[in-house]
Amino acid sequence: MRARIVDISRYQGVINGAALKAAGFCGIVARCSIGWAYYDPFYENNMKEARDNNLIFGAYHVLYPANKAPQKEVDWFHDHAILHAGPLLGQSPDFIVADIELDHGLPGSEILEQSRILLAEMQLQFNMRPVVYTGSWFWDRLGPAQVWCKNYPLWEAEYLSKLIGKFKPDESPEPPKAPVSLARGWDEWKMWQWTSNGEPVGVQSSVLDYDVFNGTVEEFRAFVGASPPPLTLQQKVDKLWEAHPELH
Repeated sequence: MRARIVDISRYQGVINGAALKAAGFCGIVARCSIGWAYYDPFYENNMKEARDNNLIFGAYHVLYPANKAPQKEVDWFHDHAILHAGPLLGQSPDFIVADIELDHGLPGSEILEQSRILLAEMQLQFNMRPVVYTGSWFWDRLGPAQVWCKNYPLWEAEYLSKLIGKFKPDESPEPPKAPVSLARGWDEWKMWQWTSNGEPVGVQSSVLDYDVFNGTVEEFRAFVGASPPPLTLQQKVDKLWEAHPELH
């Protein structure tokens, strides 16, 4: 089964990590910042809900091309993605994401160059490879394929259609379902935002973005370098039972 994830921002309000986990989601990707002047006021609580419920936690930054200052944006993101006060002092996300979907009327070549600088600086400052969130509907009109794209995992935004009602968590697409098209420059995807019309589990908004990782929960944890969740009491008993057949 593919690992199920949700991505959130201030629009989801105060979230309930336990409810998300009970619904089958293993991770949360929360918006942290936009440009170099906006910080999402729910970010710290989102991280706390993830940590309290042993959910994988990612932070995303939205490139704001009108600033024409991608390095300054990464400085801002880095300063806010790692918490500097409170009970989560020093906590950092398990993985980071660059959200690239704004152009502000600038030439595609300039957006691509800002993206290249942003991603390289993110990797340098966080010492981890950022994931690129975008979609072929946006990325492909910026220009020809970029050779540096494959240095970064792709999170493709491409929605499945549904005319009536909302998707439920257990409707997440399983193999062989995949995005129809990938952003130019990539030939594989790591994450897929497959709907913005998910049932609002554990959030205050009317809908929720649903995503999947192209692999199992264990493979997702390995991909982001996250520790496995602690064993439950039943799992500990089961392991003890397996290790000592003489007790059967």
